[in-house]
Amino acid sequence: MDKAHGPDRVELLERAASEQRLGRVDQARALCRRVLEVWPDDPDALRLLGAIALQRGRHRRAEALLSRAAALLPEHAQVRLHWGIALEGCGRLDQAVEQYKACMALDETAAQPYVRFGNLLKDNGQYREALACYTEALRRDPDEFAALVNVGGVLLELGRGRDAVDLSRRAVALRPEEVRPWLHLGAALHDAWETREAEDAYLAALEREPEHAGAMNNIGVLLRDQGRIRQSVSWFARAWKADPGFNVARSNYLLTRHYLVHEPVETFEAQARDFGRELADPLTAMARSHSNDPDPERCLRVGYLSGDFRRHAVSNFLAPLLAHHRPEQVDFYCYSNNPYDDGITDHLRSICDHWQDIRHLSHAEAAERIRRDRIDVLVDLSGHSSHNRLLVTARRPAPVQAVWLGYFDTTGMSAVDYLLADPCTCPPGEECRYAECVERLPVCQWCYQPPVVDLPAQDPECLEQKPMTYGCFNNTAKINEAVVDAWAAILRQVPGAELLLQSASFADEFVRERYQRMFQEYGVGGRVAFRPHMELRGYLASYREVDVALDPFPYGGGATSADALWMGVPVVTLLGERFEGRLTATTLRACGLDRLVCRDLEEYVQLAVELGRDPVQRERLGRDLRERVSASPLCDAARFASDMENAYRAMWRRWCAAQGTGTSGDGKAAKN
Repeated sequence: MDKAHGPDRVELLERAASEQRLGRVDQARALCRRVLEVWPDDPDALRLLGAIALQRGRHRRAEALLSRAAALLPEHAQVRLHWGIALEGCGRLDQAVEQYKACMALDETAAQPYVRFGNLLKDNGQYREALACYTEALRRDPDEFAALVNVGGVLLELGRGRDAVDLSRRAVALRPEEVRPWLHLGAALHDAWETREAEDAYLAALEREPEHAGAMNNIGVLLRDQGRIRQSVSWFARAWKADPGFNVARSNYLLTRHYLVHEPVETFEAQARDFGRELADPLTAMARSHSNDPDPERCLRVGYLSGDFRRHAVSNFLAPLLAHHRPEQVDFYCYSNNPYDDGITDHLRSICDHWQDIRHLSHAEAAERIRRDRIDVLVDLSGHSSHNRLLVTARRPAPVQAVWLGYFDTTGMSAVDYLLADPCTCPPGEECRYAECVERLPVCQWCYQPPVVDLPAQDPECLEQKPMTYGCFNNTAKINEAVVDAWAAILRQVPGAELLLQSASFADEFVRERYQRMFQEYGVGGRVAFRPHMELRGYLASYREVDVALDPFPYGGGATSADALWMGVPVVTLLGERFEGRLTATTLRACGLDRLVCRDLEEYVQLAVELGRDPVQRERLGRDLRERVSASPLCDAARFASDMENAYRAMWRRWCAAQGTGTSGDGKAAKN
């Protein structure tokens, strides 16, 4: 092109920029190329072409163009931003961060580099650092949509969902047609225990994307927290049918069915096996064999895999085991998938020489990490409960794998060899209910570590004036209509008695009103008090107001029952037909309190009424309850650790024996 007679450079560039803004990128690109034919190093043409390449997802091409433009325009903030985006698209993240920081320095008003840098930090699991970046972005532009959406997501990840409510509302107002801000708003409102409005937000997301499995799953979780279990199960089923590969919804479905009364026992294994066959077993079939040293008597590497290494019932029962493992028998590893860490996490980490945070690893990466550690026995502590990594376990990273503690049923997976139980939770003859082989501990399936909390002395005068009080501090998912019916029957037969219920869900006015109506229908609504979740000190102190604890059914209490006994409160339980209905029973039996375990509903109501009417019997039961618990096998951590190590050794010996037969070593022992 003749420079003297061709179109003006500025005119061509202005037309190119206009065409790009209108979305006509082919025309914009052609105009930029005309400029470069005459001015090969024109920085503005290179800059525009780089931006166009970014629009089309051609990151390598964009990086080549923008690096040239940046060399010619070293003080141009937007070039630095776009170059960083291109480098990010090429996987050169450290270099991308350099350009985002350069953009920040060149333009102190720019929000975008903070958003992009925040996204990288978020994807790397550095949530607090990401939060700082998004906060800076919003300080520069309060309506920066990406920052509003992402800061909401980060706050949810940090367990600060209620802090995300207002930010998520602003994101929804800016772009009400998008799904993600509605999802974040729903989650934030749920965290703030505004579940009715949270449900509306999730439904709004579904209006915009009717087959969004995540929104369906979230509604299921919300309804479960409200105690609306049948509807919750239905939403989980809809979610995994909308997305058959959505293992989280499938696990939620399997877990939540256990809260339903009168479910056919045989369906639990069948549906769990469906999960295994469709989602897990294909991964197991591709797993490599193991080269672990098949010495049956050597020190074992035992891995514990969980999302509950924090203030949670799982950690309450796990901590004494870890503290009492014999180093000559077990070298243990913890693989944490925690949603967030707390003081309990710090304690567990302090007693574990091999701690791995796998939350931000893919299933395949986490499985490879476990395999590289040459774990001999992998113990999955989550099963189908929240924050599980069953698709890690499915890849069979260890030659022997078991499920224990966090889930009380079969996983349905061929990769899981054993289910750890005891004679109460899985009596002889019931092994056929599980896809795994049952490995029984001789006494009790867990060990209780009493809390170390100093409580103020009680006022004797207040104790004399209080009415006889029943209590239950389990989550609302366990309090179904059959339970309400039974508890109301107890209250009607003990004049003046009251019932204290404590659960996180009772922070929600809708949930309180729902249960109030249920009890009102049975004629005892005015005698039931609801209390939200309290920190450990307040939670334990609340047991001082309770004379008799009532265990829910068909899903009984775990740590709550042990806590009640430790606080001197007898617990009346109904021996269930399924594993999860025998949790309190195994605790009571370990403490020699078999008389509190009832065989049928009539006996359950009768015993609770008897204790409610007889203060002398209650006083006799509660007088030395803490001493009884402390001296029982339930609190004998050294014995329990030995029992667990013996179970691991027995499972390991079977695998070693299988190596001698010429098998692959990944098969199970025969069902016992």
